[in-house]
Amino acid sequence: MNVLYYSKFCKHSEALLEILSKSNSHTNYYFVSIDKRKTVSGKTIIILDNGKEVTLPSIIERVPALLLTNHGNRVLTGGEILHYLRDADETNGNNVQTEPEPFHLNTNIQDNISSDAYSFLDMDSDSLTAKGDGGVRQMHNYVPLDNNPFISTPNDDYVADKVGAGGQNDLEKYIAEREKNIPKHKPQF
Repeated sequence: MNVLYYSKFCKHSEALLEILSKSNSHTNYYFVSIDKRKTVSGKTIIILDNGKEVTLPSIIERVPALLLTNHGNRVLTGGEILHYLRDADETNGNNVQTEPEPFHLNTNIQDNISSDAYSFLDMDSDSLTAKGDGGVRQMHNYVPLDNNPFISTPNDDYVADKVGAGGQNDLEKYIAEREKNIPKHKPQF
């Protein structure tokens, strides 16, 4: 979950907290006040209202600051936070539906990126795969120079589900059990 660092003595933090309190997305954030803090061996320790202590990440240099844990621990400050919140509200369905348009002329562009929303009829299924060459036929893809998209990443403690050596043995046991239970018919000639 994303973490918002703020100070009760900062007018920008107060304004941001007021905006978030009126938003439906305020439950998606942890709120951490940096007002009660101490320094221990060069690290800043924040003392929470419940008495617990949390280390302030070194990448937080000013408040308000929003730490996006699902976007590679990216830090947003000031106006960037407001833009992020506005974009998040728009993508969560708070925008107004307009008249339907033909799909290839659609003007509702996500992340300011425009490209073909269709494939060509003469393409085979292999061209549409990741190894295929279907994407080279698109003649345009517009991205502004100041585009800075958010790429959602898994948490640092994420472990992918992989089949290890034990999984291979389980597969071999399953195949042997299946072969044992299948009746074998001998040819009758």
